[in-house]
Amino acid sequence: MSEDGKVPGGRTDATDAVEREMTADGAPVRLRDKHVARTAAAVMIPGALIFLLAGILVALGADPAAPRLAALIPFGIFAAMAYTALANMVVRTAVTDREVRVQWGLRRIVVPIAAITRCEARSRSGGSTVATGAGWSLFADRGALHLSWSSEGAERSVLIPAQDPVGLVASIESARGAVTGVRVDVAEATAPTGHEATSTPDEKTHAKGGGAPR
Repeated sequence: MSEDGKVPGGRTDATDAVEREMTADGAPVRLRDKHVARTAAAVMIPGALIFLLAGILVALGADPAAPRLAALIPFGIFAAMAYTALANMVVRTAVTDREVRVQWGLRRIVVPIAAITRCEARSRSGGSTVATGAGWSLFADRGALHLSWSSEGAERSVLIPAQDPVGLVASIESARGAVTGVRVDVAEATAPTGHEATSTPDEKTHAKGGGAPR
C-alpha cells in the first residue's frame, strides 16, 4: 500500500463512461475494479437465444398443434434471462477517500467509508448466491468483496462480485484507517475466505449517507 492509500499496480483511471460518471464529482479514487461475469455470459446467453428461437418458431407456426400464444412462454423466459444478465453481468467498484461506490448492472450502491464495519475478500467456493439468486460461481467467478456497514441502527451487508477482491479490501481498509483512525491488519483482512454469505439482496441494494436508500 502506497502512502496515498493506493494499491500498487491497482487501477485508478476510468476506462468507460459509466466509471467516469461514478466519480463525476471529482472524488479522489484509491482503486477501481471492473468485473465481467464471463462464466454467467457463457451459460446464459446461449440459453436465452435458445428460448428466443423457440418463441420465434412457435410464433411462425412451426408446430401446427401449438397455439400462437404459446410463444409468449419462451419469449418470457428469454426476457427474464436477458434482464438478469443485463442487471448483473458487469460490476464496477470505485473506492474513494470517503465512499465505496458500486455500479452493479442497473443498480447503484454507495456506502460511506465511516459506516463500514467489516470487509473481507471471499473466494468463489461455497454455495452462496448473489444478485437475483443465480449461482455464486456464475456471477462471482473471480471471488467477491463481502462488505458490511451500519445503516440507521441496522447492520447491512452485501457480496459484490469483483475482479480483485483482495485489492479492494486493502484499499477500503486503508481508507477506513484514514477516516476513523483505526489501524487494521490489512494482511489478515485480505486473506480470501470461502464462507457463505449471510445477507440477502434486499438488505443491500442502495445505500448512501450511512445507508439511506438512494
